[in-house]
Amino acid sequence: MSMPQAARDGRVQVEVDGFSLGLQRVVDGELLDITDPVQVGAAGEMVARVHAAMAEYPERVPTDEPPAPGAQLVGNDFRSANILWARGRIAAVLDLEETTYRRRVDDLAQAAVLLGTRYRDWRPTPADVRKAFVAAYESVLPLAQDDAGALDDSIEAQLGRISWPG
Repeated sequence: MSMPQAARDGRVQVEVDGFSLGLQRVVDGELLDITDPVQVGAAGEMVARVHAAMAEYPERVPTDEPPAPGAQLVGNDFRSANILWARGRIAAVLDLEETTYRRRVDDLAQAAVLLGTRYRDWRPTPADVRKAFVAAYESVLPLAQDDAGALDDSIEAQLGRISWPG
């Protein structure tokens, strides 16, 4: 993980004219390619490891309201535009600014649906890629029976949440 670089006044996040700015070091890599099954598998395994690590985070992150029962800290924006691939592995996961508390199965569903999205022309991730992504996730962090049953419903909800282009 890249540690933010501090501004001259020591802040790691600076607001200027309504824009929030932060500086990170450069990480070499290309955006995740969902047409490559190796990259899709690595992404599924990575989000499982991120979920496991965030579940163990010892402090509560400030939020507007307390987490719902069954919720844990999750990244909330795991998609191709935020994953760099280099030298046969994931080199970086970027943009954890939307981290929040919710069920990990819902974060997994969102990641599965949005995995292929970048900056424009969003399309849902193809069903076969979603299936491979989830299988890789479960190879590292199996879903509880209740969550496994809720995954398809959560994926359908994610698919219906966005107005996809033509």
